Amino acid sequence: MLTGFQEWLVVRLGKGHDLTWPILVRHLTPGGWTYPLSAQTDVVAVTTLYQLIGEFFTAREQPDGLAQIFRNYQSWATTQDWYHRPNRWFPISRFSSAWWTGVRRFSL
Repeated sequence: MLTGFQEWLVVRLGKGHDLTWPILVRHLTPGGWTYPLSAQTDVVAVTTLYQLIGEFFTAREQPDGLAQIFRNYQSWATTQDWYHRPNRWFPISRFSSAWWTGVRRFSL
């Protein structure tokens, strides 16, 4: 039901690919991130959540809407420095077919 919501929020915020959607909503709340939430900021955050979900569903219900959300996310991601850097923690050689076959065997 919320497939694509996190990606849609990231594009809207312009950052936060590594954050969950509840955190992204808090960043998009008027006044930005506040911690801890007061009763007033909690109401504002919940109101923002409902507004964002409504806008997301409107975008998603468009013809090819979900695909467009992911295309927008991909376009945004390719503009980020981290997207083009090789991952030093998982070198490509670790994903050789022999290694991957072993992983698949254990995960079945």
